[in-house]
Amino acid sequence: MEETGIVVSRTAVGDGSPMVAIEDELRQSRERFDAIIVSTLPSGISKWLGLDLPRKVERKFGLPVIHVVSEGKSTEVGSRSAAK
Repeated sequence: MEETGIVVSRTAVGDGSPMVAIEDELRQSRERFDAIIVSTLPSGISKWLGLDLPRKVERKFGLPVIHVVSEGKSTEVGSRSAAK
């Protein structure tokens, strides 16, 4: 993401429910957030896109959402492939 000009200060893995994980992070962190990054699989196979997650997150938390879509299956552990 930094290749696209987005500066990521840190990442976190939270609750299995994205809405709960985001709410927990916003409540517990002392940092100010400019946006929320939501990463999903492509349309058609993403459970979260079928549930309209990016739009729901933006409405609930009032922050811009940057939606990153995976480009495809990776065979490397820890690979972070994302669409630009």
